[in-house]
Amino acid sequence: MKYYFIFFIILSGCNYASVEKEHYANGQIKLTVPLKNGQRHGTLKKYYETGELQYLSNWKNDIKQGEAIQYFKNGQSHFEEYYEDGLSHGLIKEYDSLGNLKKEMKFAHGNITKEISFFDNGLTEGIIYMNGDSIMARYYHKNGQLDEISLRINNQLHFARKYNEQGEVLSSNLPVLAKFDINNDQSRLLIELVYTDCLDCTYYVILAILNEDNSVEKEIVRKASDERIITIELDPSISNYENLTGLFYEYDKAERIVGYSPFELPDFDSMKE
Repeated sequence: MKYYFIFFIILSGCNYASVEKEHYANGQIKLTVPLKNGQRHGTLKKYYETGELQYLSNWKNDIKQGEAIQYFKNGQSHFEEYYEDGLSHGLIKEYDSLGNLKKEMKFAHGNITKEISFFDNGLTEGIIYMNGDSIMARYYHKNGQLDEISLRINNQLHFARKYNEQGEVLSSNLPVLAKFDINNDQSRLLIELVYTDCLDCTYYVILAILNEDNSVEKEIVRKASDERIITIELDPSISNYENLTGLFYEYDKAERIVGYSPFELPDFDSMKE
């Protein structure tokens, strides 16, 4: 004689427990997750069509909470994540199928604030900082030497510098602003380097007339300073020069040019007002 036992569990407060399941067309289980009052509550498991575990995540009252892991078919972690109230929060790590760390991303309540990528040799390939509308990026050569640094604000390039593998500057884009300050009938030109990563540089401002190939034909004004804001006292006769161009240079302690950028001059006619 065979006996069949059926157990009925009555849960107080109408907390009915069940399991949500999905299947592939071949019948293989695709997804399972416990439900509580019709909401996901517990560990979600997702599988490849061939049966290997693909994804794990934790849920509470239908909201993703805590650790979540995505796997390659070989069982190696692909992504390791953490959630708070359904939003990415904390450190997320990405690996390749051999277990090598490829990327780290830091989130704060769903917003990414930092990203680090790695070469196959384990050295840092790039670091990106996000803060509101500002994105600061640093990229490296495989020998560890800095390759490029840039700053973008509101999706516009604000500053950039490019290096070769020996650490020498190849090119730069410096954010330089120039405006007139009229005080007691003395005209002064204020030139400000808005941002730079060179903290020990000496700065040179040159007002010059350029040749067609952008080489300097004639210098009208030259001034050096250790400050990022340079004030130049101007003679009114400077308004007589046409096609005057502003040039901004950075020199490091070894007196090498590490930064260069032309900048737009204000209208010299304003000196006459």
